[in-house]
Amino acid sequence: MSQPCDRKGAPPALEVRQLTVHYREAPVLWNVELTLPRGVMAAVVGPNGAGKSTLLKALVGAVRPTSGTALFFGESFDEARSRVAYVPQRALVDWTFPITAFELVLMGRYGKLGLLARPSRADKEAAYAALDKVGMTSFAERQIGELSGGQQQRLFLARALLQEADLYLMDEPFAAVDAATEKSIVTLLKELKEQRKTLLLVHHDLTTVRDYFDWVILLSTCLVSAGPTEEVLKPELLSKIYGQELTLLGEVGRLSQQKTTGGKS
Repeated sequence: MSQPCDRKGAPPALEVRQLTVHYREAPVLWNVELTLPRGVMAAVVGPNGAGKSTLLKALVGAVRPTSGTALFFGESFDEARSRVAYVPQRALVDWTFPITAFELVLMGRYGKLGLLARPSRADKEAAYAALDKVGMTSFAERQIGELSGGQQQRLFLARALLQEADLYLMDEPFAAVDAATEKSIVTLLKELKEQRKTLLLVHHDLTTVRDYFDWVILLSTCLVSAGPTEEVLKPELLSKIYGQELTLLGEVGRLSQQKTTGGKS
């Protein structure tokens, strides 16, 4: 069967077909179908329990789908593994594990090494460069549990940078970070996008979606909509899944209108 193509005939960064995931008897994802083009920065948006984190976990095999398939650049995850970087939720990591910040970041290189290969000097230099990129060089020898939530999130980003992937899947990368850390992370992610990398992030703050993302996947167990931000982030679509939580949605619309009119009310 032929696959849909992106620019210049290349397969899209991600193609999901009929993806269904059950926890016990209840469906968490149901028959999700979507295509993510290359070079976009996309947000997975939806209410609590919508299946956003489950989507990312199913894509990388962290949970087993009931049915469905996913292709990465036209290949299975096993075939494209070296091109995909996955950043899990920070809360799912054992931060008491006795490794340093540098050692955690260096793990990003392991996927490109052979089974018994040891990191080279170049790999270690690249790890330090990634730490410097996220402003964490001075914490390189700290045990990871001694760091703040924002610092730990920066380590995750540095490890992902070291993977030199083409597609980055990130589960709530802005959770438990302050405004300055969030701004620096967004800057780095936009730099990756400028390099034609593709980014898919689980995101909760609707007020920043328009500023950060050019593509949105609206999820509520089933796929509600997916496409360019301005086509998806509309009150009529959001109200389908957020129900009566319209105060925040109204604020989103107000902020968007202000930007459109140059700040005039």
